[in-house]
Amino acid sequence: MREMYQQMLFVTDSRRQDMSFIVDSLDSIEELVPDLENKLDTTKLVAAGHSMGAATAMIVAGMTLVNPMDGYEETSNETRFKVLLMISDPSTMALMPEDPWKGVKVPTLISTGTKDFSDVGSGRINAPFKYEVPKSMTRSFAPHHYVLIDGADHYLGGLICRTDVPGPPQYEELEIAASASTTFLNAYVKNDINAWRSIRFGDLSEATDGKASIALK
Repeated sequence: MREMYQQMLFVTDSRRQDMSFIVDSLDSIEELVPDLENKLDTTKLVAAGHSMGAATAMIVAGMTLVNPMDGYEETSNETRFKVLLMISDPSTMALMPEDPWKGVKVPTLISTGTKDFSDVGSGRINAPFKYEVPKSMTRSFAPHHYVLIDGADHYLGGLICRTDVPGPPQYEELEIAASASTTFLNAYVKNDINAWRSIRFGDLSEATDGKASIALK
């Protein structure tokens, strides 16, 4: 178990450094790819990810991850990401600290499903984690939107991340997650007032015939 947590923290630590390196290199990337000229807005950077990628995005947005075996804390001094978008965040992993969202000061969207489980292992040990919308949250410094999709699993039936998992493909669930994500980004990145009203006051349950719901905390 100790090895598993160490491996997971190594992954998130190396990936969050990669993210900062890419942001540091955007000017060079723009020079190498002429089609990107005048298309990169570094004042509206979005940290986004799925599963452990979501954990990495959390760190650069202000989260602290904790190794429950030895108390080691992984953090980042990155402040350039202004919005956080996650599919299947590791909400019930032991790596999550108490009151985890108090350090995240940017608008956040989390999308998960009622069948969202993941087997995280180190080769010798498998540890199932349940991804779910927190029942309570305190000391949030920014709006946090939680989308819960009935029946959605961790890989949406093999449509994301892994194509080798048993189906069937969850096209409807993917469309709901994608639509909610687009509305969220339009609201907080493009400052679209209609999208802002929709993400904050819209009735996702009605729009999806009860398939999904959205909560604001």
